[in-house]
Amino acid sequence: MNLNEMTHREYRPISIRSQVLLIGAYALLSYLANLLRHGNTDFFKSMAVSACVIAFFYLLAYIVRLLFNPVKRKIGLMLGGFVFILFPTLIYLIVYVLLPLFNYYLYKPHVAFSWSQFFGNTLFAGFSIFLAIGLYTAFYSRQLKQQRIIDLEHAEALRVRKFEQMKQEQTLSVMQSHHIKESLHAIVCRAEELQDTLIPLLITNLSGVLEYSVDLMRGTVGKISVERELSTVNKMIESAQARYGASAFRITRQGKDTGQFIAPLALVTLVENAFTHGEINSEHPLRIDLVFESGFFSFTITNKISSQLPSAQGWGRGTALVQESLSMLTDAVCSLSRQEQQGLYTVCLTITYDL
Repeated sequence: MNLNEMTHREYRPISIRSQVLLIGAYALLSYLANLLRHGNTDFFKSMAVSACVIAFFYLLAYIVRLLFNPVKRKIGLMLGGFVFILFPTLIYLIVYVLLPLFNYYLYKPHVAFSWSQFFGNTLFAGFSIFLAIGLYTAFYSRQLKQQRIIDLEHAEALRVRKFEQMKQEQTLSVMQSHHIKESLHAIVCRAEELQDTLIPLLITNLSGVLEYSVDLMRGTVGKISVERELSTVNKMIESAQARYGASAFRITRQGKDTGQFIAPLALVTLVENAFTHGEINSEHPLRIDLVFESGFFSFTITNKISSQLPSAQGWGRGTALVQESLSMLTDAVCSLSRQEQQGLYTVCLTITYDL
């Protein structure tokens, strides 16, 4: 269920007990009013009139609920218009046909029928009904508004929980990544040899990657600038170049950054997947293509599939995390595609921004 669907729920009706109490109170007050004003002591005849009024009120209340429902609004408009047009006819049938069957007359049989008097009495009689339906409409609208607020709060709480869980899993995946393990292994190996510039390079870049990941873990950032994400990717590439050689990487870039943003760790995860599952060397270089345009960004990474992989099982976790984080971006449409051809594995990420 998406957010738009969650913002409209069926109205939770007033309890049956409350409705029975209100109906009983109205019937009793109607009987007392007829008794005091007209001296009418026939309780059952008074109940017949009250039943007609209550039934008509429930019909109007049903129309009100239809009008508040976007799916059924057209039905409510047609039914409401039909009832409004035929309202005098309904009153005529109730007063001159239905109630006389119970030997109860709201008119004086010996007085000649007058349309003007009939419409006047009809408007007077309908005033209380329409007043009640107005109060019911205000009450119903208030209840729906409160329900929408609750639904939005629940939806936001669910989104935040999902985002926090995704962020923790994604950060944990990076912290336990193949890149970090290989970098530490290279540091240990070089430490056993003569000291050179490789050790500080690896340590500096590794610290930068870890610091970036920890900062994201501590915060609640849902998006980050592409340039900041690429700065971490560059640290990973620079460290990998020290191991595989500069010829093992080919990076192209078109256009300039114009404020593009991306989900945190999306590019880092894609590069990490290539390190983990790819075979990187000068014969099979890792290729990264970046395209910056106004309102657009694309990232394409291609690597040779490692021959040491037993199967493709387990490849999908990193990509699934990227897809999940991208789905939470607002003001942007993201597309993540994968292709395997002739032993090469290509992932293409495109983001179109709402300008």
